[in-house]
Amino acid sequence: MRRLPRTIDKPTELLGFRMDEIGVFVSVLLIFLLLDWFFMGLMVSGTTLGLLRATRRGRPEGYILHLVYRMGIPIGKLLLPNLKKLSG
Repeated sequence: MRRLPRTIDKPTELLGFRMDEIGVFVSVLLIFLLLDWFFMGLMVSGTTLGLLRATRRGRPEGYILHLVYRMGIPIGKLLLPNLKKLSG
């Protein structure tokens, strides 16, 4: 029998950061680059990345999406933000 690696369901990472974390970092940095504030952009995007990782630490997958939904921010057309209980 052949052994499979335990990282089969692990999310894709680059330099130890998940792809959604890299997306947040690059997005914030690009906004500050358009304003011609490179060093301020590095500090703000690094702080944002740190806060995102601290919020997610020890939580299950999809925690941030669930938190955004509970705050009342609409997430596409899946569920209405004011819907709190499903009943059939």
